[in-house]
Amino acid sequence: GSKEEDEQRLVQSANEALRTFFKMNNDEDAKLLFRSLNDSSRTAETYIIMVEGLVEKEPWSGEISQLYQSAVQSKCLTEELAFLAMKSVVFSKLDGKMRVLRDI
Repeated sequence: GSKEEDEQRLVQSANEALRTFFKMNNDEDAKLLFRSLNDSSRTAETYIIMVEGLVEKEPWSGEISQLYQSAVQSKCLTEELAFLAMKSVVFSKLDGKMRVLRDI
């Protein structure tokens, strides 16, 4: 296989591993795996898996905010990811929710 095919397989494998970690409630290993991936190994799907796994557990001001900003910078922002980010804001105990929601 070509280098591009190998990269594609790596991305798919990483995404499946992330899903598995979250299904097993192993959020810390999911975070470690995500951090170990370089930008070219992260896709919009990768970000969605991460935010879906953390949305009801983590406050907006923490990991999810960082994931959202990273997705924007990596040009991996999708409508679904923006919706999940908004959901995170709603779940958070946060002043100024409306301002944050408008920024998303």
